[in-house]
Amino acid sequence: MTSDDVRALRISVVLRGYRMTEVDWLLEQFALALDERDAEIAELRARLHPPPAARPKEQPTVPPVDDEELPRA
Repeated sequence: MTSDDVRALRISVVLRGYRMTEVDWLLEQFALALDERDAEIAELRARLHPPPAARPKEQPTVPPVDDEELPRA
């Protein structure tokens, strides 16, 4: 659903206002579009920031030892 789709919608006016079935349908379409959007956002955020348990553990970096720096006995 795009903004142009929303702008193109025309809800019939009856004697006392709009047809409730059309309004209900329209609201359901908006809800479905929002659900899809929210699920996609959640998936993308999870890819960018995985929970700590899912991240690979980093190995501590140990600087290389230079033989000349070791004390001699």
